[in-house]
Amino acid sequence: MRKPRAETTTHLVVPNPSAAHKRDNYIRTTRYTLLSFLPLNLYSQFQRVYNIYFLLGAISTVSGASSLTPVTQIAPLVVVLVISAAKDAFEDFLRYRADREANTAMIDLISSSDGSRPMPPPRAHGSPGLSSGATRAESKLPVDALLLATSHGEEGTAFIDTMELDGETNLKRRTALPATVDLLSWQIMESTFELECEPPNAKLDSFQGRVMFTEVPSGLASKADGDRLVPNQWMPVSENNIALRGCVLRNTEWVIAVAIYTGKNTKIIRNLARASTKKPRMERLLNRIVLLAFLLNILIWLISNARQATNPYDYAVEWYIGPYDTAQGSHLWQQVLSFFAIYTYVIPISLFVTIEVARLFQGRHMTWDRKMMTRMSNEDDGEPTGGETPEQLADDRYYHDVPMRATNTALNEDLGRVDYIFSDKTGTLTQNKMKLAHYAVGHRDFDEMKQPGILGQVSADGRAGPISEQARLFLMALGVCHGVNPSQHPAKPDVFIYESQSPDETALLKGVAADGLRLVTRRRDRLTLVDARPGMDQARYQVQVLASIPFSSDRKRMTVLVKAVPGSPNTFLHPDKYYVFSKGADNIMLALCPGINPQDRKTYQGQLERYSDQGLRTLVVAGKEMNEERANLFLEVWRHAESQFDESRGPLLEQAANILESDLNVLGLTAIEDKLQDRVPDTIAFLIRAGCRFWLLTGDKLGTAINIGRSSRVIEPEASVLVIESGSKDDTLSKLWRLLQGIPSGRPELPPDLHLGGPSAVLVVEGEALGHILSNPMARRLFFELSLFCKSVICCRVSPLQKALVVRLVRECVKGVTTLAIGDGANDVSMIQAAHVGVGIMGREGTQAVRASDYSFAEFRHLARLITVHGRYSSYRFAQLVWFSFYKNIAFITVQFLFGFVSLWSGQTLYEGLFLTCYNILFTSLPPVGIAILEKDVEEEEIGRHPELYRQVARGQYWAWQRGMGAFISAVYHGCLVFAVVRWAMGGSVLSGDGLNVGFWNQAHIYSTSILLTVLLKSLTMTRHWVKITGIMILISIIAHVVIMFIAGPLEYTEPDAAKINYQLANYYFLALIIPLLAILPDIFVLWVYRFFGYPTDAEIMAERRKMLDANKGHTLAPERTVMPAAATGSQPSSSYASMRQRGTADSMAQPYGYPMEMQPVSTPSSASGYAHGHGQHRDPPSVPTYTSTSYSHARNAMGGHGGMSANL
Repeated sequence: MRKPRAETTTHLVVPNPSAAHKRDNYIRTTRYTLLSFLPLNLYSQFQRVYNIYFLLGAISTVSGASSLTPVTQIAPLVVVLVISAAKDAFEDFLRYRADREANTAMIDLISSSDGSRPMPPPRAHGSPGLSSGATRAESKLPVDALLLATSHGEEGTAFIDTMELDGETNLKRRTALPATVDLLSWQIMESTFELECEPPNAKLDSFQGRVMFTEVPSGLASKADGDRLVPNQWMPVSENNIALRGCVLRNTEWVIAVAIYTGKNTKIIRNLARASTKKPRMERLLNRIVLLAFLLNILIWLISNARQATNPYDYAVEWYIGPYDTAQGSHLWQQVLSFFAIYTYVIPISLFVTIEVARLFQGRHMTWDRKMMTRMSNEDDGEPTGGETPEQLADDRYYHDVPMRATNTALNEDLGRVDYIFSDKTGTLTQNKMKLAHYAVGHRDFDEMKQPGILGQVSADGRAGPISEQARLFLMALGVCHGVNPSQHPAKPDVFIYESQSPDETALLKGVAADGLRLVTRRRDRLTLVDARPGMDQARYQVQVLASIPFSSDRKRMTVLVKAVPGSPNTFLHPDKYYVFSKGADNIMLALCPGINPQDRKTYQGQLERYSDQGLRTLVVAGKEMNEERANLFLEVWRHAESQFDESRGPLLEQAANILESDLNVLGLTAIEDKLQDRVPDTIAFLIRAGCRFWLLTGDKLGTAINIGRSSRVIEPEASVLVIESGSKDDTLSKLWRLLQGIPSGRPELPPDLHLGGPSAVLVVEGEALGHILSNPMARRLFFELSLFCKSVICCRVSPLQKALVVRLVRECVKGVTTLAIGDGANDVSMIQAAHVGVGIMGREGTQAVRASDYSFAEFRHLARLITVHGRYSSYRFAQLVWFSFYKNIAFITVQFLFGFVSLWSGQTLYEGLFLTCYNILFTSLPPVGIAILEKDVEEEEIGRHPELYRQVARGQYWAWQRGMGAFISAVYHGCLVFAVVRWAMGGSVLSGDGLNVGFWNQAHIYSTSILLTVLLKSLTMTRHWVKITGIMILISIIAHVVIMFIAGPLEYTEPDAAKINYQLANYYFLALIIPLLAILPDIFVLWVYRFFGYPTDAEIMAERRKMLDANKGHTLAPERTVMPAAATGSQPSSSYASMRQRGTADSMAQPYGYPMEMQPVSTPSSASGYAHGHGQHRDPPSVPTYTSTSYSHARNAMGGHGGMSANL
């Protein structure tokens, strides 16, 4: 059977009363309803294998064949399920409240009975389906709608607030359909039109459609001219004519609009943030640990069943036991179920809930972190356009703090293991606050930084000859080839505010305004400019934009077709001529200007190189005159292409663009300054010292990229730069071979030293060469191997697709590395999605990158704190949580397993039923939460001073198999000790003065108390960061155990008052004290030996040093040696803190930690001769100097008589 074609268009007929109520505007973003919540939530939770495992354990007790009561297994599972369900229900309830508010919104419907009034009276109607409606000022639009008319009359403009859609606070300008802007409501209702558009989608910034009026009121058709109503003729509709659901109408009294998409088809609903599909890499490791625990479970289960099956003891030999009761099933089946139910405790059921809770709190802590907030304002960073001073502008500014966002907290642990960082440049490393720096017109350079307005003076000077004419066309090209919307300052009419999605365009318009040509209004397709050049008497020019081909990352240029409005004086444009103006990347634009003579081309390229060497962003501006016949041909092809929705649309648009953009002439060049954000160089150097490889991916040309690399310290002053320029495929492959053969040590092994980087060399590759590399498997491998010898890599002239392919290249070449991508624009989305962890910068290029990211913040400098503090702590805490959780359950089950030797493997449980029930979900649940949320192995200040502390965690030192084996051995030892001591001490002793021997449940209570106290004491020995709440959690656990055990007495299978009797005996308290101490003392001894005579971690060394510093306050400490050299000032690196203090407080190692706001400038040694101390040495290929942990004995020797400490960092 033939499959139906995919929907490619949406066809609407308006008005259509029969369809008005078929498509309601009801939305539902909730996952559940009252009826579906229980089954769907349970189904979702039992998608997790471990829940099925615990369910089987609970089922095994229901038959009664097991020695456990069903409650002991079912209750913990129910608690876990209920906690998860409560979290899901609360989140769904919040969605329900938002849905209810949206679904009860009121809107005005328009009918033909509303008369001649432009705005109908308000009537309370539910949000409509396909109906014409009116929205008043300060109202939120309930649908995605086509604007037909607004309160601004023939201008047809409306201002909307899109904060709810994209988080941007600046108002957006939208325009009504040109053919309907001056119609009254009854005229609109008596018209019939058809709208064809793309099917519903999630693209907030684009819309393609066309509209045709088939019936119009009598008299309107005669008015048709240009933009007026023309029956049976298709007219294009773009995103500029659309207002989306969730927008708020501002500075506009009312709009009349027709609904296009309603309900679940609106863009905001289709664009709701969905849970990231990225799976944390640490989860794979956890799954392997769970698998090992499951295998241990199976092993002891098999051993227990085998021992029971081969047990020669005859239960019936004793007269008081009697024959075995087989009413509950076979004896073998009973033991199998009993052991299976008991040994499910090997896997901690509370671990998985604790992980979710911990991630939630960690994410909240990131959001609440004041050091990761950015103070932002509404300040206008450019030059005033109406004579206002910066001081006056400052009066209108307001400030607010922007916190970071943690969208996908499941990746918290991966932040602590980042190996590669891929970064965009513009808006990510730079401020994206553009300022025009230079023009180049007619081979002359105009420095707008030193002489603002100089080009305007030249263009107005008739004596300048040809330069004057070319300068005038150049200024007009910049004044009309853009998408900027001007608006007057609400309190100062002579001040204009320029708004655009492109900061480059805003900077150019401000520069043009400084040169005397000011854009003052944009009304549909007409621009009004004021000529404020010397001697021009503020003349006003009107220019009609007949067509505009917007900029895209693929085209890398923008082009417009314009002409002077008839009757409007214009000294720039001839009234009878059409003009084409275009601006874009130099390599694209120069190719569109074939008429340039070789000498001029060489001059332009030289000027571009000089600008690039200064780190400036360059554009080429070109244009030409076009006759009317050629212009009409273009407009015919263009309008036809815009109205298409099939595969012919793309080729037709390209054909139209070729007509417009052929045989252009260079008018001039522009150079824009985009300063780096605060502390970008320090942050990058800090991250490199932390062991991360830094790759800069930018669309800038080669010279600009290298200059930015040097200023941002991606390229150190003494570093070698290896360049692979554009060329043929063979040339690119040959260059790779030559570079690799020039490295004397040969190729590096993969992947032993990925965290350490290579020597002080930086690889730079151009986009065309990168394309050849990515298309050739051999070249891909050679390129990656070459990159391993380099500290950093810069890829320039890259497309958005190439950014993603570079990330995938690294992921494919080396398995097991963690990649992080950071960017701020739509062109970075594919790169962000390709990396393991995506970070978005809340910048000025929309919110596409933020919506696609896992974490987002406002400034690049926060990346250092995100990964080396929050990421490092999360990875450490997660590891400690997992090891402790499995430790406590293995210790718990070891006692039960050993009990089998004295219970003849009968399957009898040693613990009381309530203790079994509460062990994971209450008695031992709080310490893991404290570990996962509060624990630290080193203070933040130490990480700020020593970024190398990140390396060991990134390499997985806390996930090493030795630590897992240590936790397992400790658990088994503690379980054996508890069992042996209690068995030896209480085996046949007398408990009380009445001569009664110890009872079974008295012993069981002592066993449970001893193992619980041992586990709680173990959690204290694992804690390095002490806070009051840690002790409170332990105290709550102990009190809960005492209270619950009082309750356990009257229940089935327990001896009444067993716990009460124990609480009255000195033996109980003696054992409860001595057993945990006997268990923990060997652990402490082993840890002491390991730290003092083995290989302590760098965090342990720093913690010990901190203790010694605190203990020696007031004494002079010996200087601490460090690998950190001097800042890049030409001085020689120093290895002492004292010498660094002499270079100024900016370089001081002892200044307050602000990270990296107050972080000292750092630099990375460039050769293998860097500092190494103790057992530390460089590996081949060398990089940032390696370090190994120095033992405490070495540290003490280094202290001498001053108590100082030398750490090999």
